[in-house]
Amino acid sequence: MTTKIRLSLRPNKPAVDRGRAYRTQIVGQVTPDIHVAGVQVWILAGDGLWYRQPRLDHCTGGKFNVLGFFGNPDSNQGNQYTVIALVGAENILSPSAKLPKGGVRSNKVRAFREDTPGPAFVGRTPTRK
Repeated sequence: MTTKIRLSLRPNKPAVDRGRAYRTQIVGQVTPDIHVAGVQVWILAGDGLWYRQPRLDHCTGGKFNVLGFFGNPDSNQGNQYTVIALVGAENILSPSAKLPKGGVRSNKVRAFREDTPGPAFVGRTPTRK
């Protein structure tokens, strides 16, 4: 069976403090679900580097959640990011100008910072592979 992976973002709800507003849940699904433990989620930031996101928060039946970090609390409105998930890629932990080699790649999702009178939010726009 061919491994497939699909990725999306779950927009933030208003946060109590602005320091947490740059984080949002990244959700996805891997089929077959036996590969979910090997999922890596990466975010391309404005500095041109890909940042691997922390461990999976939850994975059941091929579905996974990862807390994604989109810049930092001081990042500017309009900053754009690209999100991708990989399965079976080489295991790299540090920021990199290139994604790890090998494995299966998800669709890419473009996200951007949006400031409101209250906390910041992360918007999303699907992009092509």
